[in-house]
Amino acid sequence: MTGPGPGKIKLNAKVFLKCNNSFFKVNDIEVYLHLKGWSRARVTHLDVESSIVNEYIVRPKQGFYAKASYNRSGLWIHTLKALKPCTILIVEEDVLPKVFSLGEETWCYIGGKIGGMYIGFRKKYIELLEQIAYTKWGIKPKPDRQYKASLP
Repeated sequence: MTGPGPGKIKLNAKVFLKCNNSFFKVNDIEVYLHLKGWSRARVTHLDVESSIVNEYIVRPKQGFYAKASYNRSGLWIHTLKALKPCTILIVEEDVLPKVFSLGEETWCYIGGKIGGMYIGFRKKYIELLEQIAYTKWGIKPKPDRQYKASLP
C-alpha cells in the first residue's frame, strides 16, 4: 500500500464487497482522493488501499472498465471482470454526494496497484472532485510538467 502522501486526501469511507452470496465490510481499508500532479498521479482519481483488493478485484498492473452507479447507499461499482466478480460499495457522505447525483450511472476504470487499486472517472467527475478538493481543503491539482516540458 502506498498510504498517505502529498496531494492524497483521506476520505472517511467504509467499503463493502458483495461476492457470490456474501456481503461483508472490508476492514483495514483506506480511501483517498488523489489529485493530479501530486505523488506521481497523472490524473485525479480515488485510491482504495487494502491487500484484499488484490485478492478479490484486480492484480497490480492490470485493469478493466466497470459500471458505477450512485444511490442513497453510496457508490456501487459492478466489477464483472474482476478476479472474483463482485460489487464494491463505497459509503462516504462528504465528497461523493457532491460529485454524483442519485440514480446516476457511468463507467469507470479500475486499475490495480500493489496493496490496492485506483478508480478513474470521466472528465466531468474529475473536475468536480478537483473543485471539492480546492474548496474544502485548499489543494489544487498540479499541471503535468513532465509532458508540457516536451512541447515546442
